[in-house]
Amino acid sequence: MRLFTVRFVVGFFLICYLCAVSATAKTVALWLFDDPSGASVAVDSSGNNYHLSLGPDSGIVTGGKYGNALDPDLMKDQDGVGAHRYKAEAALNPGDADWTLECWLKAHPEMIGDNRIWGLSGINYIEYGQTRNGKEFKNSRLRTGGLDQPNVLQVANRLLPVDEVRGWNRPTGDLKADQQFHHLAVVYDASARQIRHYFDGKKQFEAEGLWEDVFGGGDLVDDVVFPPHYPMLQIGMRDALQHWDHHELHEKNRYMKKFQGLIDEMRFSDQALYAENFIPPGSFAASGLRVWPPVLSLVVDKRNPSSGQLPALEISAIGGDPLPWKLTENIEWLLPATRRGVANGSKQQVAMRVSAADLKSGQYEGRLTVHPASRRKPKHAVTVKLTVIGEGDVCDVSDRKQLFIDDQFTDVAKNIQQEVNQPQKVRLTIDGKQDGGQFPLVTFYDEQRGCYRLYYMRLGSNVYCMESDDGIDWKHVEQRAGQVTLETTDANGKPQVQQPNGEPYDMFHAPPVQGVSGFRTDFPMIVYDPHDVPERRYKAFHELNFGFMDGDGYELSPQTKGKNADDLSGVYGYYSSDGLHFKGDGVRLLPLLPEHLFGAYWDKKAQKYFIYIRCQNVESGRLHSMQGTQFIYRKGFKYSTPEGLVDHIDDQTGQRKGFENLRSVARLTADDLLKPWKEGVYPSAYDGSTAYATARDVKMVVSADKWDGFKDFYSCFPAQYPWAEDVHIMYLKTLRHFHPSRQPWFPGFADLNGPLQTVIALSRDGINWNRYDRKEYVPLGLMDEVDRGRTSMGGGIIKVGNYLYSYYWASPQIHDTVPMRDEYPLEGDLKRWAESSLGIFGTRQRLDGFVSMDADYQGGSLTTPPLVFSGRRLVLNQNAGGQGTIFVELRDLNDQPISGYTLADCEEITCNDVAWEVRWRGKADLSHLAGRPIKLHFKMRAAKLYAFQFKPEAKTDGSTKQ
Repeated sequence: MRLFTVRFVVGFFLICYLCAVSATAKTVALWLFDDPSGASVAVDSSGNNYHLSLGPDSGIVTGGKYGNALDPDLMKDQDGVGAHRYKAEAALNPGDADWTLECWLKAHPEMIGDNRIWGLSGINYIEYGQTRNGKEFKNSRLRTGGLDQPNVLQVANRLLPVDEVRGWNRPTGDLKADQQFHHLAVVYDASARQIRHYFDGKKQFEAEGLWEDVFGGGDLVDDVVFPPHYPMLQIGMRDALQHWDHHELHEKNRYMKKFQGLIDEMRFSDQALYAENFIPPGSFAASGLRVWPPVLSLVVDKRNPSSGQLPALEISAIGGDPLPWKLTENIEWLLPATRRGVANGSKQQVAMRVSAADLKSGQYEGRLTVHPASRRKPKHAVTVKLTVIGEGDVCDVSDRKQLFIDDQFTDVAKNIQQEVNQPQKVRLTIDGKQDGGQFPLVTFYDEQRGCYRLYYMRLGSNVYCMESDDGIDWKHVEQRAGQVTLETTDANGKPQVQQPNGEPYDMFHAPPVQGVSGFRTDFPMIVYDPHDVPERRYKAFHELNFGFMDGDGYELSPQTKGKNADDLSGVYGYYSSDGLHFKGDGVRLLPLLPEHLFGAYWDKKAQKYFIYIRCQNVESGRLHSMQGTQFIYRKGFKYSTPEGLVDHIDDQTGQRKGFENLRSVARLTADDLLKPWKEGVYPSAYDGSTAYATARDVKMVVSADKWDGFKDFYSCFPAQYPWAEDVHIMYLKTLRHFHPSRQPWFPGFADLNGPLQTVIALSRDGINWNRYDRKEYVPLGLMDEVDRGRTSMGGGIIKVGNYLYSYYWASPQIHDTVPMRDEYPLEGDLKRWAESSLGIFGTRQRLDGFVSMDADYQGGSLTTPPLVFSGRRLVLNQNAGGQGTIFVELRDLNDQPISGYTLADCEEITCNDVAWEVRWRGKADLSHLAGRPIKLHFKMRAAKLYAFQFKPEAKTDGSTKQ
């Protein structure tokens, strides 16, 4: 009797002690799983807001130990994350600090294999159902006890083993013995460095070891799903399957360690609650309200009021008893459908309306409160966010591809850098040899002929045409080795097709204009124009000069046969149906000498031709000749009477005197390329005061500035990029000017000479150009390579498969064929390339690959401004390679994730693809979101993002010529 009394007293005080410890312990998270059936979220009742998302496999069901319960295997034919928290905060990932995890479990009668109960990213976890030797029974039923191989509980910390590797697996009670709920608890005692496990309050084992937290990687990557940088909490299931190369990692569905049964009332505490056997606690639930969501995100579209997103507030009761409630708010623009009600176990939705008539476009925020009838029950505050959008607030990307060439699609970026990507150099074969050609003028895909065409010019010689099927191997067209010929009409309208020596006129020996021959400049402009009729599909342009002045400013006597030279000099055009034989009508298109014609193309958006020419960055001078880049000579200048007819180049060429950056780029527009160009040409161009185009006479759009130093833009070759929306590309050829006193070449060197190199500029409108970091796009070769002196890119871009090809003139000599220093002589191949008609090289760039948004190994994020689309699926041009990763989240305009399209739902994006289809839990179809304003949020690490597109159809193969 006395012994019984002692045991009773000791037991009583032990229970009291444990209850006192439990009462003082802080509950970090408490998931009662009493949410309404069909809920997408399991609310944390601790007040700390560690709510769980319910994946496609799991759900809230009736029949729990206390009310409802979590069934992690509700959808048995799917494999994905069950109840989870995408980012497990530090309180849920405490490491070497006291903690206790406890819950009630009930096994399904057919439970097999090992069943995960709780886990952090596959690194820290607790699961039930392995055997003592650690082997899993994935295809057989669990053992139901016995001494040989009893069911065990596995408690694992992958960062540092707990009680040796085999010590992770220890015997526990049999969940299946009676198909009832059983209490399970796992305790980590930091002071003892010990794991303790209890089944129905009875200690099952102790295991020694240090418990480590899962490293989160810091602020930049703490929610990037990539081991080990993602402490993601999973309840009732292991990590989700990710998709690699658009297929699951395994040929067959992999067993995901779903907990095959019910989980009820899971509590995570910040103390080691249990040291000895104990009586399992009762329900942790207290009656109250469940209010969801904690942030109510509303969007009103004033352009289309019926399209706004106005989600409802969900209110239900916890604890079984109906509970009256009322709603209060002081938000003038918010109109709840009701402000009172009685909550029960089912969801009650309170619809919201917004009075936005007097609200301007922008973002607004307020707060409403849901009060239970009893003052002793906690009230719930809900943040209300509203975005009102009007005209111009949302970008319509439709189903067109978008490139990150500026900040148009970057609203917020963190640790993301915009990078210009250099292309790969490639060698060409021309007529079977790695020879031929010199300066590439333009290349394009000829739709009529079904092949690629490249026009090039040998300096001081003719223009030639080649064709190719792959952009690498080129052949001259058969007739006259691809030589281009011209014809025009004389003053009497008679065709002029042959030179006096009987040879056809070509692009260098231009036919006379009104019976008068003029001197043409070196580089004509060839245009392939599918916008025009077939008879004028090809066009050619050059400039003729009839009023000559030499390099020292001396005026030479023109042979104009009595005609006014000023009325003849300028730009002339020709057209052709085959691209080899061109005709002209002698119409002068521009009364100026650009000194270089760069390129022209039809812009569908502007419904205009864009024409780019060289202009001199001078506004006050009347330019008739130049000596280097130091003096400007006006018409009529003679050394005997120079007064008032010669100007020093001044501040208008740069930010301070001495900057030699005259050569610039101007843009004109026209409705017809073969009629006079007047748009973008100022009146001074027609008054005869200047021969050359200057910033006073035409609209200059690109010029050097103070950061360019002794440099100008020798030429440019613009194009409209056809494989994305609103992208214009310009290959700018820079000419470096060395100062005569410091140049590295030879005594008496002229300061207008130096290496020529290609940089890149991109634009959305053809007017405002971004040169980025101004670094080389096509780098010069090493000093023993043939392109050490020039990488002069020509015009045009062709698409071959998933690559883009462009072509450049390579030379070992710098401008004006100035030789190198003595230690870099022209010998062997270098001499052959310098002295012969060689020089064409190719560049290969990935599709859309000019500029990318890059995240380094630490990771970063990018969020777009609001946009709407009309396609069905999102594809990315990206390169995450074998080390990086990208995840995409769809957000509303208040930056709240759209359900089902969160970062946690996104399947991992990796490898290297120009059209990677983004999927969220196997879903790619976004047609139900088309027309709804959204934001794209990219989370990246060690990856490059080039472009995105909402494509209208499913992905198909088909990289063909374009």
